[in-house]
Amino acid sequence: MSMVEKNIQQNKGNKDWLKVDIEGFKTQMMEIGIARLICEIISNSFDEDSVKNIKVEIEKHGNVFHVKVNDDGNGFRNIKEIFTLYADSYKRADPTKRGRFNLGEKQFIALCLDAYIKTGKVNVVFKGKKREIKRLSKKFEGTEVFGRIKPEIETSKDEVMNFLERIAVPSDKKLFVNGVEKLPTEIVKSFNAKLKTPIASKGKYQRLVNRERDTEVQLIDLSSDEEQGWLYEKGIPICPLVDNIRWHINVQQKVPQVMERNVVNAGYLKSVYSAVAENCVDMITDEDAGQSWVSDALESTSGDTSRKLLEKRYGNENVIISGTDYRANERAIELGSHLIGGNELSKDIKANLLSNGVLDYASKKFGTNEIEIAESVEENSSMRFFAEICKEVARDSLKKEISVRFVTTKHTNELASYGGSALYWNVGKLGGKSVFDNPSSPYLLGILIHELAHDKFGNNDGFAHLSHEYLHEQERVAGICFSKGISHYIEICKRGKILA
Repeated sequence: MSMVEKNIQQNKGNKDWLKVDIEGFKTQMMEIGIARLICEIISNSFDEDSVKNIKVEIEKHGNVFHVKVNDDGNGFRNIKEIFTLYADSYKRADPTKRGRFNLGEKQFIALCLDAYIKTGKVNVVFKGKKREIKRLSKKFEGTEVFGRIKPEIETSKDEVMNFLERIAVPSDKKLFVNGVEKLPTEIVKSFNAKLKTPIASKGKYQRLVNRERDTEVQLIDLSSDEEQGWLYEKGIPICPLVDNIRWHINVQQKVPQVMERNVVNAGYLKSVYSAVAENCVDMITDEDAGQSWVSDALESTSGDTSRKLLEKRYGNENVIISGTDYRANERAIELGSHLIGGNELSKDIKANLLSNGVLDYASKKFGTNEIEIAESVEENSSMRFFAEICKEVARDSLKKEISVRFVTTKHTNELASYGGSALYWNVGKLGGKSVFDNPSSPYLLGILIHELAHDKFGNNDGFAHLSHEYLHEQERVAGICFSKGISHYIEICKRGKILA
């Protein structure tokens, strides 16, 4: 008999469309790991309102794990769910339940050398690749799942126990692991947020669709020996969060994740970080504000929260550096703003901050020189004389003619400004006209040297006041003035009969 004929004979009369390869299924479950599959059983117990106590016993004999999970609930609604893959589940349409695929027990059993599940009046035994349903003489209260597991990849008992230790026990449940109660987790802060959750669509085929839903989110402090926070789905650990976040985040509804329950996409994590930032901004320290998770949050936080986070990171006044208007950047620095480099914030962060008015480019906020459009001040003789001194210093140091104007405005704190061969003095901010009565004032001369140094500085890197080029130009102009002394320029102007 040929191989084809044998296959036909062996499967004759089999009316099932598909067959499960148990060994293949087992291989896939090995990739999930023992600890996570135990969590699947615990998760099912957490989902049942009737369950108050869950007891987990884990022993290792040689290289074989003996695992027993017992609860005091009402047991299985239908025993077929114990051994039927992808059976319909009432949990699928309920975002507040952890279950969705009706796979947990089956995944665990696939991993076992042998196993049993007691519930109600039956004991379903899995042994020798066979399933047997035994009737119990007395009703079993609750559900008991037992299995012997021999991992193909070396796994220590400590590894399994450490993962189970991460479980955040709900306040209405008691969890015992090897006889020791794991106390309900202390919540640092709880808040409501809109997050996506898989919800079964209506109709015959209930496809899971991610929709936004209002849910509770809990923050849990890291223990003293923990270095990294984790994301949780209703107490069950999913995956580590980014470094340097100071809490575990426990979402109280289904979390969109892969079937293995160990990965969520980056977009969902960003929405979680944003929710934490939005509701816990006062708990975020200045150091926290510089972490990557806060940057992720800034892509979607509201204006008020974004402003507070930027202030924690950079200070109270912030603008984005202009790549073309270096004088706007200079004025921003002069007026106490912090310049944020173009590559310090992502495109999405800048888009959010610009759209909600939290941040702007230096060119937009400081691009219009308020001094240049300010109201002119009527000049007295001292001011006209000082203007001639400014022009004479410019001729000597810049080798060019400049214009000098006296103005006043309350819209800027700049004392003076220079650009386009024009020097502006903000009389109001300088203290009034009388400040010019002393043409040799170190105060005025220092400002004059500072402004004239801008004439030669022509690059647009946005940090004129911090550049070596600008500082050297200041030194050059000051050196020329010092070598001759202000008295030299005063005498020149007197000979021109400018002084009244």
